[in-house]
Amino acid sequence: MNVPTSPETLHVACCPSGGGSLREAVSVAGRRERVIDFPDRLSYGPIDPPEPEARLDWMVSELGYLREGWDGFPTEINDFWRLVCSSPARLVVWTSSRSSTEHADFLAWVERMDGQPYEVIDLADVIVPIRYKDGRERRDKAISLGTLHPETIVAEALWDLARPLSAIEQAAHQHTWRRLCAENAPLRIIGPDGLRSGPISAFDAPLLSYASDQWQRAIRLMGSVLAFEFPEYEQVTDDVLTARLVKLVEAGELEARRPNGAASDDRGYRHDMASLPIDTEVRLPQV
Repeated sequence: MNVPTSPETLHVACCPSGGGSLREAVSVAGRRERVIDFPDRLSYGPIDPPEPEARLDWMVSELGYLREGWDGFPTEINDFWRLVCSSPARLVVWTSSRSSTEHADFLAWVERMDGQPYEVIDLADVIVPIRYKDGRERRDKAISLGTLHPETIVAEALWDLARPLSAIEQAAHQHTWRRLCAENAPLRIIGPDGLRSGPISAFDAPLLSYASDQWQRAIRLMGSVLAFEFPEYEQVTDDVLTARLVKLVEAGELEARRPNGAASDDRGYRHDMASLPIDTEVRLPQV
C-alpha cells in the first residue's frame, strides 16, 4: 500500500456522518492526515448571509431545535472557517453533487475559499462496491461519503480522486451559490439539474402520499420519502422531515399516537430537537 509520508493534508468532510468513516479509513490506511467536518447544513435555512446566529434562530423556530443543545453552534462555525482559511495544509474537500447538504456546503466553500488552493473529491458518480447485510454485493454509485464503509474508502483508495477545480468550474459554482443566496429560500433541493430553491413545505405532499388510513411508524414514513422519491439523490435531511411531520399533525392533516405498551422515553428522532417521540405512529385522518 502506498502510504504518504507527509502529515500536511487536511480533509474536510461535507457529510458529518461520513466524516467518522473517513477518519477511520485514514487511520486504518496509516495515513498521517487529519479529518474535520463541515459544521453546518446549508441545504436549509437562511444563507444571505449565512450568519450562524440567524441560522440557529431559524432552526429553533422552523425545525424545533432545542436552543440549549446548540449553544456552541456559532462558535463552531466561526472556528471552522478560521482554521481552514489560515491552514498551510493541503486541503481536500469531500462532497457529493447528489446530496443537497453536501453540495450546498461545498458551494459555500467555493465562494468563501476564493483564491485559496484546495482539491475536491465528488463522490456522486464514483462506482464502488455496495455491501448488503445478507452478504450480497454489487457495484453502484457511491452517492455520498455517508453511505461508505471505511474499508471501502481504503480498498478503493478514494483519496486518489482528489483534483483541483478548473477556473470554469469554480466560476460556475460561485454563480450557482450567489443565485441561491439571492433567493434565500428555506430549502435547497438537489436533482438532475443541480440545486434549486424550495419552500419549507416542499416535502409535505410526498409525506402525505406515503401515509394511509393504517397506523405506521413515523420513521418508516420518512424513510419511504428518503428512499423512493428520488433514489439517486439525497434531497432532504431527516430533521426537516421530522419537523414537517409535526406541522402536519398540528394542522390535522395527519393523526399521531403512541402505541399501547410504548416505552415512557419521550426522546424524539434527534436528541437535540423538540420532535415526535421515537415510537410515534401516524395515519391519515379518519372520515
